[in-house]
Amino acid sequence: MRIIRNFSTLPKYKVSKKLSSIIGNDIPIMTKQQIMNRFWNYVEAKKLDGWVSVRYIRCDDNLKAVLNQEAINCGTDLEKMLNGHLIEVKLDAKKK
Repeated sequence: MRIIRNFSTLPKYKVSKKLSSIIGNDIPIMTKQQIMNRFWNYVEAKKLDGWVSVRYIRCDDNLKAVLNQEAINCGTDLEKMLNGHLIEVKLDAKKK
C-alpha cells in the first residue's frame, strides 16, 4: 500500500524576513513541514546539531539573529520560537 499525502489541505505560512534569511525566500508561501525541512537542512549543512546532546543545536550568528538564543532545545523550544516568525495565510477555496 502506498500513502500519498495531500499537502494542498495543510495550512500555509509566510515567513518573516529574518527566518527567510535562513531557509530562503524562493517560495513565498510554504507549509510548516516545508519550513521545518528547510530549517533542518540549514542546521545540518552548518553542522550545528548534536552540540551538547542530540536534543540541542547551537546557534550561529544567523540563527542568533532569528531566535535570540545561544542554543536551542529542539524538543521543547524550537517550534515555539519558529512559530513567532510564521504568518498563517488563508487561501481562498476555488469556487465551482
